[in-house]
Amino acid sequence: MTLVLDKVTAVFIDGIGKDTADIRYIINNLTSKISFKSVLHFSVDPIKNLKNVTGFQINKMSYGEYNNFCLKNVYPFLQTEFSIWMQPDGFILNPNLWTDEFYNYDYIGSPWPWFSYYIGNGGFSFRSKKLLAAATKLPYIERNEDAVICDLERKYFISNGCKYAPLEIGLKWGVEVEMPEQDNNLNNKFGFHGIHLLDQAKDIFNKNFKEIL
Repeated sequence: MTLVLDKVTAVFIDGIGKDTADIRYIINNLTSKISFKSVLHFSVDPIKNLKNVTGFQINKMSYGEYNNFCLKNVYPFLQTEFSIWMQPDGFILNPNLWTDEFYNYDYIGSPWPWFSYYIGNGGFSFRSKKLLAAATKLPYIERNEDAVICDLERKYFISNGCKYAPLEIGLKWGVEVEMPEQDNNLNNKFGFHGIHLLDQAKDIFNKNFKEIL
């Protein structure tokens, strides 16, 4: 059964160009079970000749350039109200755990226990076009873009009408670090982020998605 996400664009950004093969593998398998409206791949070595995937050539980026690219440069290319951002170490694992509740929020990321408001990681995240439009107006910032969204400029985004997911939604969405006294089992999450979880995540991914390479 195909999960239809016709309000969603899948976004992959590789500012170095070393992850194209891994991203191609992920996209090939994801799209065997999930129908996104479109898939965007921004890379030094963009994917070519893959159905429903649009590749964009970008220059190799520094740490600061990458974070500001995420905040400012993706928005003009989005044709959908929402987007799911993924990386080679952060992607969807269990498509059956999608819920339309996610559409009620402008930002969802795996919870972080060091924030009192918890949400959350950007490597595997859900972002509205409204949030990304607001992000384009921020100055150049030398910080992790997810920390900018979820902490440094949180009040700014809220003042622009953006709604952050609460902890209970973040726990359904994914895991990056273990949350005390919570279910941290990857089998019970829509997705994940973190190289420390990658081996376990690959097993779940390969079980749930048909390989078509």
